[in-house]
Amino acid sequence: MYCLGIGMGPGVTVFAFAVELFPTDLIGSASGLAAAVARIGALLSAVGFPLMETGVTIPGVLAILAVCAIAAAWVTWHYQLETKGLSLEYLETSTKP
Repeated sequence: MYCLGIGMGPGVTVFAFAVELFPTDLIGSASGLAAAVARIGALLSAVGFPLMETGVTIPGVLAILAVCAIAAAWVTWHYQLETKGLSLEYLETSTKP
């Protein structure tokens, strides 16, 4: 279930959005930045979980993390850029919304 969730969500989003949102000459840097931010988030989560668990019960911490995950999913869905049917040339030269 974990691998299914990662494969459908944050694992793919980090790299897919960087490729879709940035011009060709910045894709590598954008992917690297996205991966770095994801790693920092993972580190903060790993360090913060035990700290939060001392003040809140484990179900409470999981509820907080679930709310964060739902908020992140909403932001991703709300600000997504649909590129279906658009050529790479058009995406490279047009101003992105």
